[in-house]
Amino acid sequence: MRGAIGAVAVAAVALGTFLAARSGAAPQPGAMAAAPVELRLAALEKSVAELERQNAALRAVVRLSGQDVVIQAPMKLQLVAGTSVETNAGSEFSARAGSGFSLRGGSTGVVEAGASLDLRGSITRVNNGSAPAARVGSNILNGKVNDGSASLLVP
Repeated sequence: MRGAIGAVAVAAVALGTFLAARSGAAPQPGAMAAAPVELRLAALEKSVAELERQNAALRAVVRLSGQDVVIQAPMKLQLVAGTSVETNAGSEFSARAGSGFSLRGGSTGVVEAGASLDLRGSITRVNNGSAPAARVGSNILNGKVNDGSASLLVP
């Protein structure tokens, strides 16, 4: 409401100044000084409205609960950095996907655990392999594994 009043006041002062200039009459005292203040007020009100809109948009995806922060995007959440992205957790880190996922690096990559590392899958491929991996006691004939693991495939 205040923004509309400010805009009307600015328009009225500008119109009055324009009409006075056309008619040759002297403008009302203070009319010229009031216009810049009203214009600045209107600009500030517009800026505040934009900041309130942006704040509401942020509050829709970022929630604070005690010491926890939740970022929840309705579709896609994208992190982009010029050089690196780093995540650190004091005790545990978990990443989950409802269906498929991928981790890709442009050059080298490392998966490392301080204790045991468990890779699970109904079929686990090493380097997009298609041949069963040998197990202790596997029957190997002419360099081929005949009774290896059907769930671990190697090149």
